[in-house]
Amino acid sequence: MKFNPTKCFIMTLASRKPPPNIYTFCGQQLKSVQSHCYLGVQLSNTLNWAAQCNSVARKAQQTLGVIRRNLNKCPTHIKSIAYTTLVRSILEYASASWDPHCLKHIKTLERIQRQAARFCTQNYSREPGTVTQLLKDL
Repeated sequence: MKFNPTKCFIMTLASRKPPPNIYTFCGQQLKSVQSHCYLGVQLSNTLNWAAQCNSVARKAQQTLGVIRRNLNKCPTHIKSIAYTTLVRSILEYASASWDPHCLKHIKTLERIQRQAARFCTQNYSREPGTVTQLLKDL
């Protein structure tokens, strides 16, 4: 098996600033990175999941936008299937490893689900408890 040294990186996990180490592989110096995407999960050297949460929110929001533009006139059950298949799978991918525990990350992801629930049911009412019930129904 051959490795490509230009695709290899160094990331040191430490709570304090680690001393700079120089690593070489196949005669090339490896680049040190603060964060890197591995198997679809954005890992950072501080094990802070903010980058992962923002990345997931951005992808889910873009996908929801595509659904809104293309399925605007479709029935509710079609929108619901599209949301569950395309958007929710993005939100739930590898969530067992990076489960958001900060309130701001939870609110970011919850906001996307609420927007999707309103779109799928075409219920944009601002009465208290409306969106909670919509999420339960979906």
